[in-house]
Amino acid sequence: MSDPSIISNQDTNITVQPTNLGGNTYTFSVEDNFGCTYDTTITVITQQPGSVEPDVQTCDEFYQFNNNYVPTTGFWTYTSHSGTLIFDDTNSLTQIVTCSILVFTT
Repeated sequence: MSDPSIISNQDTNITVQPTNLGGNTYTFSVEDNFGCTYDTTITVITQQPGSVEPDVQTCDEFYQFNNNYVPTTGFWTYTSHSGTLIFDDTNSLTQIVTCSILVFTT
């Protein structure tokens, strides 16, 4: 495991965590019981994840946010301490999102 992006090496299985965007090339070499060596090279393409603008507070019924970067593949997810978001199509670049927020009054 001379490459620091190879984080696990279990016999014939490895786990990689590329540190650079774009193509990351790995060459695997093996030796069989007869002393013959074989190798193969694969390229793992790491894409920048999609992102949206920073946290925003609004009291309007509708809010349009803008993507800072639009990925070519992937799906939308949401993480929050309260409320829920429902995406009409988690694979679509143009989303209709339904929001449900918990409001506490004192």
